[in-house]
Amino acid sequence: MKERSLRKRKGKENKIVHSQVVLLYNFYYLCIMRKIIAYKGYYSDFMLQLSEQERKKIKRALLLFETEDKIPSHYIKFIRDGVYEFRVNYGNNEFRIFFIYDGDTIVVLFNCFKKKTQRAPNSEIEKAIKLKNEYYEQEE
Repeated sequence: MKERSLRKRKGKENKIVHSQVVLLYNFYYLCIMRKIIAYKGYYSDFMLQLSEQERKKIKRALLLFETEDKIPSHYIKFIRDGVYEFRVNYGNNEFRIFFIYDGDTIVVLFNCFKKKTQRAPNSEIEKAIKLKNEYYEQEE
């Protein structure tokens, strides 16, 4: 009889320890999660132009960016002046979303485009830098 109650108690203790580990993992997950915001309407306007499958692919990639601590290097490229490029490929199409980091956990999305040439158009880069400056001026 004592052996049976000991097994029951150990089973409950294992469940408690498992629950604590899950809670700690969830807490860690929430701490590293990034918050992604879109500045003005550039991102949403761009997304409306895409097919449903292209939108899903971009949203999945952004979800990975939002939740994972380390992102594969093929997704992100530093452009200049604090502006980065988030890269998403779907079929033969390449999509680029310019963004900045605002602190450790906030990502601000700016303009987006479907890549058609080897290099990102300079006009798109200049636009992203202009939007970054507007964003920081608005915060002050």
